[in-house]
Amino acid sequence: MISSCYVSPKFLKDISENEIIFNKFYENFFLENRKIAKETIFLINEKNIDLKEEYKKILYDLSGQNSRMHILINDFLLKLNFEQIEINNSKKSIDIIFDNISDIQRPIQLKVPYLEFPISETKFKNKIQSLAKFAKKITLFDPNIIDHLTNFSNEGFKIIKEDLNKIEKELPYENFRPKILDILEINNKKNNFNYVACYKASLKNILDIILTEKKKGIKIEILTCIKDVAQKNFKFLIEDIKNKYEKEEDNLKKEKIKTLLLSIKSILTSNENNENLLSINYEKILLKCFSKWKDVQVEVKIKNDWNVDGDQFYRRGMLVEGENVRGVICIGKGLNVYEIHKRKASRLRKERHYRLKLIDNPNEKKTYTVQSNFPDFEQKISPIELN
Repeated sequence: MISSCYVSPKFLKDISENEIIFNKFYENFFLENRKIAKETIFLINEKNIDLKEEYKKILYDLSGQNSRMHILINDFLLKLNFEQIEINNSKKSIDIIFDNISDIQRPIQLKVPYLEFPISETKFKNKIQSLAKFAKKITLFDPNIIDHLTNFSNEGFKIIKEDLNKIEKELPYENFRPKILDILEINNKKNNFNYVACYKASLKNILDIILTEKKKGIKIEILTCIKDVAQKNFKFLIEDIKNKYEKEEDNLKKEKIKTLLLSIKSILTSNENNENLLSINYEKILLKCFSKWKDVQVEVKIKNDWNVDGDQFYRRGMLVEGENVRGVICIGKGLNVYEIHKRKASRLRKERHYRLKLIDNPNEKKTYTVQSNFPDFEQKISPIELN
């Protein structure tokens, strides 16, 4: 989706000697693509050879002879992003190569990539791999990962209420602990897939695609948030449980309610106001989902739902970074692009609310990349005190 391009100094020298060929390249490649080139391609800088300096030498040698060459190099090539690789080992991976005059027989027309679902598994994999092949770091960001994947959610809220009812009816119950939600039975036969499980399957499948070929030194970051509304719901729930504990007259039930409450306390709060125990525990449990990639640095970071400017963590997508390249891909509705069916393998969704779109507008790009700069999580659930 972001094309890699190699333009050799030899190629530039060769076309400078033929006005017809040079003008063809200038018009078909430069004029055709200059508006979107900075976002859609990056140049390959050969290891041990500083191509920028080579381009500048060509400018010096042709000074005053070719004004269009000056524009092509100074105002276009030198302003694109460069990534350094070993070209001999990576030629098959480079999307566009200009090394010989014969390489410009056909016009190269770049397009801002936009793939809307439904798409085939093969197409999806190819596009994700094309994004990742020269990346040093990839950040997957979505505010709904914790809501859909863990029990610090509406589902977890319901489970605790059910446990209270079980205590009341003297049935077996489970104490609270952070966990990834199990695949649930779907009652609605019309929609025979599991929305809760989609994030886990989707993130694992996306990482499998990215890491199909072992990438030395690549860093993966999973970025999400704990929403203020979830913290408020759990605060109210804790207060309800405390009230129920204080009013309960049956000593055995009272002790069980206390045990349940203490299990919640041990996971969500600490006696130190500055310790965000909630985010620490849920970062750990999320990280366990990605433990299969032992040779790859995978990090999970939980951010605040809102920042000091009143902006909400809302965007969903991928941030792909090389040494200089910084590309942003909009995923659309969310990272849960795979659906889970009963007794079947996960498969890509067919809904049109999902897409792979390269963000080429600088202002729009900022609204996506700001997610990675959101403030660290601030816990708003106070330590639980029991009489």
